[in-house]
Amino acid sequence: MIDALVEQVGKLSKRLEKVEREGKRQAAPFSKGRKADLKKPGRKSGEDHGKHQRRAAPEQIDKTYDVPLPSCCPGCGCDQLTKTETRIQYQTEISRTVIYQQFNIDAGTCTGCGAAVEGRHELQTSDATGGAAVQLGPNVHAAMALVNKELGLSHGKV
Repeated sequence: MIDALVEQVGKLSKRLEKVEREGKRQAAPFSKGRKADLKKPGRKSGEDHGKHQRRAAPEQIDKTYDVPLPSCCPGCGCDQLTKTETRIQYQTEISRTVIYQQFNIDAGTCTGCGAAVEGRHELQTSDATGGAAVQLGPNVHAAMALVNKELGLSHGKV
């Protein structure tokens, strides 16, 4: 009888230690232990997960570049490389070109009141002429504001 009780106390002690150790682990909230048959993580292979998609190739190609194989293998340095295929990659780029604009502003006087009058174009950023005639356009000002406010570059460096 005593032997059976000693054996039961031993089993219960081991079980208590196991429960105390599990309580100290950083498990997910409300964890109820580990599941026996977990599914493999990640996207499953085959047709079960749907059709593969990618961005459509552009309809118009402005420039084409040929990219040959390197002169030697970057891994081992061997210079005997054999071309097996040509892969295609498309890249879309937004180009910005500098546009220099000149405004020929007609100036005159009003015959009714004698006030000075000058023309104004919608693309002008300022009425200044003379010493302050060279101006930056609205796209430059927008880019400067973006670089300063969004990216944190100082006014002096902008």
